[in-house]
Amino acid sequence: MTRTSFRASRLWGDGITDDRWSEIAAVETWASCGPDEYIRLFPRLVPKDGRLPSSLSAYLATGVLARAWGLGPERLRLRPQALRSVGAEDIKRKGARCHAEWFASDPLATRWIKRLIGLRSEAGDDAFEQAALSLLDEVVDETLSERLRPFDGTTATMLAFHAGVHPAYLWPAATLSHARETSAGWLGHVARGRPALMPHDVAEYFIDVIDPRQGSDGAGRDPVMGQLVRRSVAPSTLLTAARIVVSGSSAVVHRRLPPLWLRRAPRSPSFYVAEGSAGP
Repeated sequence: MTRTSFRASRLWGDGITDDRWSEIAAVETWASCGPDEYIRLFPRLVPKDGRLPSSLSAYLATGVLARAWGLGPERLRLRPQALRSVGAEDIKRKGARCHAEWFASDPLATRWIKRLIGLRSEAGDDAFEQAALSLLDEVVDETLSERLRPFDGTTATMLAFHAGVHPAYLWPAATLSHARETSAGWLGHVARGRPALMPHDVAEYFIDVIDPRQGSDGAGRDPVMGQLVRRSVAPSTLLTAARIVVSGSSAVVHRRLPPLWLRRAPRSPSFYVAEGSAGP
């Protein structure tokens, strides 16, 4: 396994998507993988005692800081419930750095402009972003206090999407929906602006669940995934990439961001697929 750097502007999947089962099964410690690989399921890393490793808890906490900083202080103050796992001072000191690690939404110059004028989040559904922050915050708090909620399939998939972590590391029952959780985690990276190679198992999953006859609704065979697809990438784009991958080539899904001055406009981001050779 290749330990990867944690930076949202870097291509996801470089050196990861072609891992063989023998390599996956051989991973025995968290030191053997980086945050990009947390969405992959390594059987020997699934906790036997129900305790989440400190490295994974710390990673999830950076996600809370990133999303809290992205919402901005005004919308945080409007929340009916205060954050449990991080404090205001942590958000102020670390939030910008964590946001740059989690969200590949802007070049460096644009990030500085946005910080100076107080413009944080891109156009989107505020309730959805608030729900994502609440879920991550609650899960981090629950893992730290060792009182994690019972397994729920929808919650597990939402966590995979919002955090890029395979939920089987928190709820072993999620191993039964491995393809769905991995696909949700991959989709979450793309939704956060990350250019991402599509793994073969993710390609097969999207071909199986996306019904091209349903047009923009897509993912008709999996309502939860359908909701996430509609909020991130057009089903036709996913199908294009998936068909390229199963045909033996590689495909990278890229996000096209609108100019800074249009970020607050009610405009959805667009995506495109770049095809490349899968190699020998």
